[in-house]
Amino acid sequence: MVFGFFRKRKEEKPVAGETKSITLDSVRGWIERKISGRISEIDTKAKKTYSQINKRFSDIRDSMDSLENASFEVQNKTYAPVNMVKNLFIKRSHSLFGNQPRMTENPDYPELEKFHSDSLKFLGNLKKLSPKQAILISNYFKKEAAAIFKAISDAEKELGEFNTFLKNDAKIKKSAEDALKLLEEQEKRKKQVIFLEKRKGEMELKFNVLQKSEKGKKIELSGIMKSDEWEGMEELENEIKDSEIKLSGLRSNISQKLSCVARPFKKLEYMTSSDYTVSDEERKVLGGFISAPFDEFIKNEGELRLKELLGIINTMANEKRISLKQKDYEKVLELIRNMDTVMPWLKEKYIKLSKDLQSKKERFETKYSDILERKRDIEKFLNETEEKKRFITSEIKKMEQEKKKIQKDITEGKTKLEKKLSDISGINIKLVENINKTPEIK
Repeated sequence: MVFGFFRKRKEEKPVAGETKSITLDSVRGWIERKISGRISEIDTKAKKTYSQINKRFSDIRDSMDSLENASFEVQNKTYAPVNMVKNLFIKRSHSLFGNQPRMTENPDYPELEKFHSDSLKFLGNLKKLSPKQAILISNYFKKEAAAIFKAISDAEKELGEFNTFLKNDAKIKKSAEDALKLLEEQEKRKKQVIFLEKRKGEMELKFNVLQKSEKGKKIELSGIMKSDEWEGMEELENEIKDSEIKLSGLRSNISQKLSCVARPFKKLEYMTSSDYTVSDEERKVLGGFISAPFDEFIKNEGELRLKELLGIINTMANEKRISLKQKDYEKVLELIRNMDTVMPWLKEKYIKLSKDLQSKKERFETKYSDILERKRDIEKFLNETEEKKRFITSEIKKMEQEKKKIQKDITEGKTKLEKKLSDISGINIKLVENINKTPEIK
């Protein structure tokens, strides 16, 4: 059969140096006007060829059916092995026809190529025979075998012409599909840029709103810090800090003076379990002065209990019932002397200063808790706002980087699309922005 429609069309010769411009929005319509007729013709030819190749496949199957129905006379001694070989060949062929290559109603160029490739493989598999199978089937089923191989050969010839068609006339279809694919990618990138610009604008608006709120809160915070109320609070706060320093100094002074009782009281504690009897209450007080002398002393009547214990130590030392180093004993005597003068005064001063400090703290909490809470709330707001601003700045930077990458892809895609359109039209095509209102190519 003659496939006249596979003959290559005479192409228009491009004008040397000719360049025409086209906007991206008009590319799809231009392709439609420029080559829709040729694409339609290619599609018609492809469908017709597909129908003819399918007819060849049907011829092959019919020939296979004829072979399946053919058989030797039972009397022939080769009946069994020859028919077994034939039946295995037929069974395998039928399984191959279960996966016969197909095309959809409106195939694109890659599908046409796939159909051609799959059809070649299909025919190649149908022809696969072992030497033994080929000899037996060709010798004992000459007529049927000849019909099969002729049908396969006819199909291969048509596929060869179809391949020529794909590599020549149908290439324009591939170019058009590639161009449309590139166009879709460009349109997608343009939309991505628009989305990023919109999103960036939204983020910048949020950033400005945050900055405005931040400025207002900073003014409010400055007002608080300059107010008379804040000045009074700072004055009281300094008084509290000063009292805490004095109180700490008093505690250290008292603790230093009480440090001398540690070793004597530990010896006394040891002896109370053997040769000196004390009450449980006295034992408890003694333990308190050993483990935490300051806390025990500052308790109500703590100095009286201490004075009693010091008296016991002094008596036992005089009676030689407890052994103390001279240095430790002298410190005990000094503390005994101070128990009627310095120590009560220090304790009274410490208690008075503690009450005064507590009073100042209560006054501070009552009077200034609101202003401190307002300050904390503002500072929390400012910290959160700063974090949000950093996040927005980071996101905007990411968007700018992404936009830069997409714009690079747009530039590269534009070059590829221009080349593809130039291949289709035979002239140099230059894509321009829509805002230029450049007339479409005619």
